[in-house]
Amino acid sequence: MLVALRLGIDSLHPTYYPALKACFELPSFVGIAGGRPNSSLYFIGLQGDDLIYLDPHFSRPALETKSLSEYTREDFSTYHCTIPRRIPIANLDPSMMLGFYCRTQRELDLFCDQIKTHTAIFSIQQSAPEYDEDVRSENDFGVMSDEDDPLDNESKCKVDNDDDGNSDSDSNSIF
Repeated sequence: MLVALRLGIDSLHPTYYPALKACFELPSFVGIAGGRPNSSLYFIGLQGDDLIYLDPHFSRPALETKSLSEYTREDFSTYHCTIPRRIPIANLDPSMMLGFYCRTQRELDLFCDQIKTHTAIFSIQQSAPEYDEDVRSENDFGVMSDEDDPLDNESKCKVDNDDDGNSDSDSNSIF
């Protein structure tokens, strides 16, 4: 399961640190896809207040194309980040995706119970919320859809093809 979150406005809010760190204690947790602003990283562990990550964007030269049996262990090792790095949790971008993997229904049930007690950054519900048929209002944010517009399409745009100030139906300018 992938859970997309934003835990703060411009930066990760400190109130979320304990709950985020608690995710690393869950057996079903497989990591965080997130990072710093403009840099995506894969967080796989925790050490104190630092998150341990692998950089999936490590640049390396392309390998020569050959048959699969001709590649060496060293060739394959160039596809993976070999050195885990650390970043303080305070430097984490607030937009992230938490990953969880449950192989069986029993593991899923355990996961649901653990989420209720270990973390307050998201919840699991038994069913989708029920909404009124039309929860929209004409005055919501001052925005109206085309269907709500009292003007018809022909009267929305006035065009002036010959710059005489009079609207014509043939036009190169819309104002």
